[in-house]
Amino acid sequence: MEEFLVAGDGGLPPGTFDALIKEQIAFTWAESVNVAEVLELARTVEIEMLEGVVSRLTTDDPQVIEQIVAALDREYGFVTRGCFNAKLELQFRLDDGTVQILRFGSEGDNPTVLRGDPDICEGRDIRPSADFDALIETLLASAR
Repeated sequence: MEEFLVAGDGGLPPGTFDALIKEQIAFTWAESVNVAEVLELARTVEIEMLEGVVSRLTTDDPQVIEQIVAALDREYGFVTRGCFNAKLELQFRLDDGTVQILRFGSEGDNPTVLRGDPDICEGRDIRPSADFDALIETLLASAR
């Protein structure tokens, strides 16, 4: 028993326990996510963009929905979660009434990020592409 406590890793060769833990963490934490796929956004029938509690844009136009979903239909890498200023809440209403929510905003001077359900994002944020940013800005400008 004393040998176990002294070794601290159950008698495994030095560093083995740490290596196993690192391997498990790498295995369980994805490096990226396809937001559209995981949230089943292809089934979206309406999108609403809210700034605080104010609706800035609501659309059921299939072309607009397709553009937004297509911009999210790729692998996006995770970034460490930091301070977050949620500029918008994007609500995707699916054909079965389910609502999937993504928050879109910035981290101080850093580029924009998406924050989603902790189960999907594993407590991390997603850095969207520049074309997604531009698409959202264009849609909001046209809604004014």
